Amino acid sequence: MNSDWRNGILRQLLDHTGSSVVVADPDSLLAEEKLSAALRDNDCEVVIFEDSISLRWLHETKYRAKSGDGVHKKTIIAVRGSRDELLAVPYDILSQSRRVSFGLGDIFPSLSYPVVASLDLSDLDQLYSAQLVHRPSSASDSSTKDFILRHVFSIAPEVVQKESDLLRLLLRRHSANLQLPDTIQEYLVATLESSGLFSDWPLKSLVVNRELFTSFLQERWPHFLRTVYDDRCPDELLGVLDQPLRLKGPINIPFGHDDVRVYVDNLFLEGDLRPLHLAYIPEKIDKWITTGIVVESGKTEASKERLIRLIELIESQFPPEETSHHTWQQLAKLWGEIASLKAQVTSLSAEEKSRIDDSSVRVDHIFEEWIDTHYAGLHNLPSRPPVMLHHIARSIANDKLTNRSKRVALLVIDGLSCDQWVTIRDYVIGSSNKWSFIESTVFAWLPTITSISRRTIFSGNRPDSAPGDILSTAQEERLWFTFWMNQGIQKRFIAYEKSIDLGSVDELRDHLESSGTEIFGGVINTVDKIMHGMELGSEGMHNQLIVWLRNGGLVNFLSILDQLGFHIWLTSDHGNIESIGEGQIKEGSTADVRGQRARIYSDRGLREAVHREYPNTWVWKPVGLPSDVYPLLARGRSAFVTKGKKTVAHGGASLMELIVPLVQVQRTK
Repeated sequence: MNSDWRNGILRQLLDHTGSSVVVADPDSLLAEEKLSAALRDNDCEVVIFEDSISLRWLHETKYRAKSGDGVHKKTIIAVRGSRDELLAVPYDILSQSRRVSFGLGDIFPSLSYPVVASLDLSDLDQLYSAQLVHRPSSASDSSTKDFILRHVFSIAPEVVQKESDLLRLLLRRHSANLQLPDTIQEYLVATLESSGLFSDWPLKSLVVNRELFTSFLQERWPHFLRTVYDDRCPDELLGVLDQPLRLKGPINIPFGHDDVRVYVDNLFLEGDLRPLHLAYIPEKIDKWITTGIVVESGKTEASKERLIRLIELIESQFPPEETSHHTWQQLAKLWGEIASLKAQVTSLSAEEKSRIDDSSVRVDHIFEEWIDTHYAGLHNLPSRPPVMLHHIARSIANDKLTNRSKRVALLVIDGLSCDQWVTIRDYVIGSSNKWSFIESTVFAWLPTITSISRRTIFSGNRPDSAPGDILSTAQEERLWFTFWMNQGIQKRFIAYEKSIDLGSVDELRDHLESSGTEIFGGVINTVDKIMHGMELGSEGMHNQLIVWLRNGGLVNFLSILDQLGFHIWLTSDHGNIESIGEGQIKEGSTADVRGQRARIYSDRGLREAVHREYPNTWVWKPVGLPSDVYPLLARGRSAFVTKGKKTVAHGGASLMELIVPLVQVQRTK
């Protein structure tokens, strides 16, 4: 048996001379990051078959001619279905292509196919290694679940005998963001329940739902602090203790256990748990507990200490060269917390600022190298959970199919970065406890400019999947309507608003209510406008955000959508970073897009000439873009503006530009 499950697939795809292959890939194996990279290294481009019209457009405009870099590439058309479903591919393309099929059943013949198929693609290497070592034979669904739980996720349910064991398991599961499939989660819950040891714990909710688990901890944190303060309990704490628990389960849980407190400490640091605001902190108290307490008089110092500890956390775990997109998505959330704090803490010394900036530069350098190798394969990953912006509409559509009566609103806050989302989130939660958020992140499209990324959000597809000017936002409404009409939604139940005026939403509210709109897509431009007029750097951006939020328009609009019964999603088309000018590029009007962090040319030679003159630029090989689009990106924290000038800009491939927030907004119940 081969030591790598990818070898057999690569042989099938590469061991022939044809220019195209049509593949039955029901398990989306071609989207796996290492396999995708290996195919690109062999001049192969994978295209996911979504519909005949999109495939025909791509085939005629890109794949029948030379690719944009002048190399003949082998086209692999992947159909996410059985071999019989290959017949859906247009006949002229199918008849000229070799047909191939493979799946997880071929790779893991002794394990239950439905269970293995539920795994994230990133788990397959570990499962394959375990199969080679332990050689399971004819495993049932139950034994396959047990095998995966032990050898992929390192969870042995029988060792969970005490509340501290259970809490450690839950903390590890959610802190590491283990991608446990539903079927594995259900098996774990059933196994824990069968022990009879935790009958008063809401196990299903705590194992499955990260937000409910952190809420469970948040509600019990004051009861733990009650034991710390003993008889000198502050009035603020007593007031919290008088409030009834919303989530059932034991009140007193072992926060202080050695196996538990290290996780709890990090949850406060990373913003998943919120510290209590109390009058004072006892003199003799373990330092880790102080992370969960804020004294108003020392609020600034507490924020500064949290910022420094977050930097220490980042420095201790810089991502390795070979890591998954999941790691970068999590790191973007963490760096969002850091950047938001840095913009608000004014007491940092020059040395502390330099340390944070150095870490930022190092993170972005590692990220650029990772992007250069791995980014091209992300767009073909399955859309649940969403990894890139075009996956969002597809993921929402899948949810919509399971609940036809659900109304859905997708709000795109143009230009919102992860750190600016943190500022918005903290302001909204701090001013009212009415809202809660399920937070994740997704990758934008490169170059990170508005027209390209927003096109993918509203079309549910890659930028070059349909005719039209990708440097214009004029087609967004048509693309949004087309996508949802293809999902079976009637046009009269779809709505789109290109530039929402949050100060005057009465007419929009009346339309959404009277029309019976089921699907609403809208753009809020305020953050992008603030950014393009910003001369005070990131600190100025965050200050202006607070001013905007105080007007109440955003929260008011969320309330309107909630009252109308919409399930609200919020995302961004791209982020932004504080950059320093390295000099303006002077090439007249030859660039089609002349951004501060990205320039786009329609002639390859022009781009190469500019790159030779300005070597500290990045010649980006287009992914999912038309063949006549040639981007040139600014590297690091540089910008194409007057040398030494500070600006807040977008277009490049930094962490805070390329990974953006994806948030489900809901009223706290």
